[in-house]
Amino acid sequence: MGTLFSAQSIDKDFRYLIGDLDNLSSSECRFYRLSEIVLKNRGKCIQRKQHHDVGQSVRRPGQFNSNELDDGCNHSNKEAVYHNIQGSGCSLDTNGEENIMDRCATDVNVQACRNCEVESLYKVLPLNKPLYTTQTYVQWYSSITYEIAFSKCRTSKRTIYFQPINSFPDFIQNFELRIGDHIYSLFGLIRTFAEYFFWGMDVQVLPSINIQELGWNITTRVHPKTGKQQYLVSDFYSKLRSVMPKNGYCIMGITWTDLYPKEELNFVLGEASGAHKSGVFSFGRFEPKSYNPEMSSDIFEIDEKILWRLLKVMSHEVCHIFGLNHCEYFLCAMNESTSLHEAMSQPLFLCPVCLRKLQTVCKFDLIQRFQILETFLSQLNRSWYIPEIARSIEWLQKCLCFFKEIDVENSEGYAE
Repeated sequence: MGTLFSAQSIDKDFRYLIGDLDNLSSSECRFYRLSEIVLKNRGKCIQRKQHHDVGQSVRRPGQFNSNELDDGCNHSNKEAVYHNIQGSGCSLDTNGEENIMDRCATDVNVQACRNCEVESLYKVLPLNKPLYTTQTYVQWYSSITYEIAFSKCRTSKRTIYFQPINSFPDFIQNFELRIGDHIYSLFGLIRTFAEYFFWGMDVQVLPSINIQELGWNITTRVHPKTGKQQYLVSDFYSKLRSVMPKNGYCIMGITWTDLYPKEELNFVLGEASGAHKSGVFSFGRFEPKSYNPEMSSDIFEIDEKILWRLLKVMSHEVCHIFGLNHCEYFLCAMNESTSLHEAMSQPLFLCPVCLRKLQTVCKFDLIQRFQILETFLSQLNRSWYIPEIARSIEWLQKCLCFFKEIDVENSEGYAE
């Protein structure tokens, strides 16, 4: 019996997944070809599922087989979340508590694998459903074709705006951090990171606004468990759009007040609307689901957890404005999360499938973007060590080494 997926079908699906690479450099093409493993592992997962369906034992939720982890066919569920791809490799987290496996990129089995390049940079998620049910590059491009065509006529719309909303505590306003030769305010630090993350776009922070003075009719409530005021996040979309400068590509609100997505739900870190080109995120106190009145208290300083949360949530939500849906291919900055812990344990950076979409809009050089991000985050970590940032730097360095190896191979091939 033949295989389910031929080389021809994989190549056809690959173009559907990642788009046309003809106008990219050979190094960039090689990088994006890493995402082929998604299609190969889809075949493995479907074959594995068929094998189980004919009488094999069924795994209990949260129970994993290490052999399956090694071959890349990982069966994820809500009780087991993969995270931490940066740095030394990938971890398996059960209920957000016990880390039962640490896969190092230098593992002998991984190095021996044909897919070792992928395994050292990205952890593939199981794609055991039809490709068309997830957001491929072609689907994403089709959804924003008009926007891309319009932007070619209005090339001035290349600015991402951040809009602080209402007041912030004094320790937010007075925050300063020296990084290299520069002293950054908190919002200045967010702006600089966003400028590097969305390389090719201009990024600006607008003066703070007061929604009461502007007469914005934002739905509010007091959460019954925390006793804290919350804003309905979707009420901000059209209001923020109305104050975005004419040269704005999008606008992202920043608020200290907690947010909620709908009446029956507790809390959301942030949300964004691609249609409105706007969104809002909060980095205040705590998540109601984990709130304990005897142990929880308001934040009185910016610590490493808050700074990490700011960078993670901001970049994730702005990517939504760029049209990116939640990623189901790799461990990725665009993975969906159901808790604060899960969101904060996910990677800071995009997988090849999502990165290709962002590159199309921002038009950045892939290697240059990795270089400036690595330089900036390294300077940040010398000023203020943050473990998650350190792992992100290690991952960026792996990517840059990947490109260096390609350059060496290309030069050796030319010499021959």
